Amino acid sequence: MKPSIVLSIIMTTIAFALMFYYVHLYTFCWVTFAVTFAWGMQDATLNNLVNCTLGFEFEDKLTPFSVQNFVQPLFVFAFMLVQAQIKTRQECGETIQYTIYFGCCLGMAWIALLILLSFDFRGKR
Repeated sequence: MKPSIVLSIIMTTIAFALMFYYVHLYTFCWVTFAVTFAWGMQDATLNNLVNCTLGFEFEDKLTPFSVQNFVQPLFVFAFMLVQAQIKTRQECGETIQYTIYFGCCLGMAWIALLILLSFDFRGKR
């Protein structure tokens, strides 16, 4: 699990770095495709990590996935409310709100992954 967490940290960093670059570039070019690819890879590594953790670290197999399927949409809703308040470049001419938003998201992702990295996983049964 530890190498998967390190890979997830790397993929998250790459995805956000490309996102920051794209936000400041703000034009359709190769970076658009690179962001999409990196974001997809980051999402795949993170979902794999979460599903393996939920599947192998808990005795009960129903409760962890049920809690995840309940909590995840609530956080998606909360983040969508925040995203709706961000002004686009056409509205304000700047990208500072996007930078702050994505910076906070990156900080929370790093904190969560570093906490998970310090987690003492079960050994093989």
